[in-house]
Amino acid sequence: MEKLIHRKRQKSKQVVAKRLKKAREGKGLTTQELSSLSSVRDLTIKRIEAGIHLGTIESAIKLAMALETTVEELFYVDTTKGRGEQ
Repeated sequence: MEKLIHRKRQKSKQVVAKRLKKAREGKGLTTQELSSLSSVRDLTIKRIEAGIHLGTIESAIKLAMALETTVEELFYVDTTKGRGEQ
């Protein structure tokens, strides 16, 4: 059970990493520029995009606002389906 939870968490991090990077690049922003717009540390953005960290609720809200999208679009992952990216 513990391994399943770990795999789902890793999958979630990977999905979020891809979404955040795609959204940032879609706006033509560097991680430093997104950091300035969102007040989220550049290192935090890089760690999320690398799939190391999911961030906090506060950083999710700030990033979504800076990228003119929703928290759900960036961070929601349905782990009950067991398929690829949601």
